[in-house]
Amino acid sequence: MRRRLLLGSSLLVASALAGAAACGPTLESIAQLSHIRIIGVRKSAPYARPGESVRLHMLWEDVSDASPRDAQPFFAFWCVNPPGGLFAECLAQVPTVPPAFSVGENFIDITVPDDVLRPSPSAPQAPATGSLYVFYGVCAGTLEVAGYPIDPDQGLSGLGGAFGAGGIGGAAAVDDAISEILGELAENGQVGEAFLPRCVDDEGEPLGSDDFVVGYSTVLVFDELRNEHPTILGFEVDGETVFVDCVDESCEEPFDVPELEDCVPGVACFDACDLDGGEGCPEVALRPLIPESVAERDEYAELAFGEDLGEAVWVSYFTDRGRVTGDVRLVNDAVTGWNAGYGTAFLAPSTPGPVRIWAAVRDNRGGVSYARIPGFVRSSEE
Repeated sequence: MRRRLLLGSSLLVASALAGAAACGPTLESIAQLSHIRIIGVRKSAPYARPGESVRLHMLWEDVSDASPRDAQPFFAFWCVNPPGGLFAECLAQVPTVPPAFSVGENFIDITVPDDVLRPSPSAPQAPATGSLYVFYGVCAGTLEVAGYPIDPDQGLSGLGGAFGAGGIGGAAAVDDAISEILGELAENGQVGEAFLPRCVDDEGEPLGSDDFVVGYSTVLVFDELRNEHPTILGFEVDGETVFVDCVDESCEEPFDVPELEDCVPGVACFDACDLDGGEGCPEVALRPLIPESVAERDEYAELAFGEDLGEAVWVSYFTDRGRVTGDVRLVNDAVTGWNAGYGTAFLAPSTPGPVRIWAAVRDNRGGVSYARIPGFVRSSEE
C-alpha cells in the first residue's frame, strides 16, 4: 500500500489505495524520506529559446535501510509539443524527436528544436510558445528501455557488440547508433511509453516506489521571455543562521559532508524527543532565507490575457529523520503577494545522531532552487 508514482515537474504524488478511506492505511508524509526521493530537477533555463542547449540537473537522495546501494539516475527525452500540452500524450504517441538518454549521471543536456514555437489557439495575442517534456527517475534495480536492459558500463545489451560502453552508459547520452535503433522501433509503431525506462529486480519483476521513482519536467520555450530561478541565500534554525551543506548544482552527491558525531558551533542542533517526532515534541522553527525579489511578474499572463499577476512560489521541506509540521508552504501568491510566514517547524526524533534537512523553492513557471543542511540530534539528557 506504500507504492507511489511521483510524476510532474513539482513531483506530484499519486497513491493507489484499496478499501474505504475511513479504514484505509495512513500515508507517509512526502516530507519524510525513507527510501529513494527526488528533491527537485533544475533547468539551466526555465524558459528556453529555440536552438538553445538546456541542462537539467537532478537532486535525489536514497535513505533506505539498504543504503548505500547502486541506485542509478536516468533522463529520457523524446517528446516535443504533445497534444494539449499533456505529458500523458508523450506516452501515447511515437517520439517527435530522436530519443536521447543519460544514465548514471545527475544531468542531461538537450537541444531545443529550432521550429518548436507554436501560436496559442486560445489566446491569439499571446507569444508563440513550445514545450519539451523530459522524463527522469532513479532506479535501485536494473533499468531497461524498449525491453533491452541497460548496463551502466556496457550500454544497451541485446543489440549486438557494436553497442558497448559508448552506448547508453555512464555519462554518455545515447549515441547515433542506438538512436537509430530506437528510431526504427518508433517507425514500427512503438509509442512513447516504450521509451520510458522500466526498473526491474533480478527476476525481471517491476520494482515498487521504494526502489523506483519516476517523474517529468516541462521546459517551456519562448522567443524572448525569460524566467529566473528562485534564490536561497541561507538557512535559519530557531532564528539562527546555520551552515548550509549545498545549494543547487553543488548538491551533486548524496550526504557529501562528514557524518557529525556531536553538535558543533554553526551547525543545526536539536534535542532528542522521546515522542519520536510526534505531537508534543518541541517545535524548532526552520526556514530558508528567500528574498522577496524572487517573485517576478508573470509577463506571459499580461501579454496573453492582460492580467497583472506575480509568480506563485512555494517551498517544500524534507527530512530523513524526525518530522516537519508542514510539508509545503506558500511563499508568494500570484494575486495577494508575499507571505512572510513560509517557514515550518522540526520535531526531533528520539534517537541521537546526524539528521539532514532539505528545502526546495519552486515557482509556477519552472524555476527551482534547493538547499540542504546537516544537523545533529543530541541526547535529551545532555
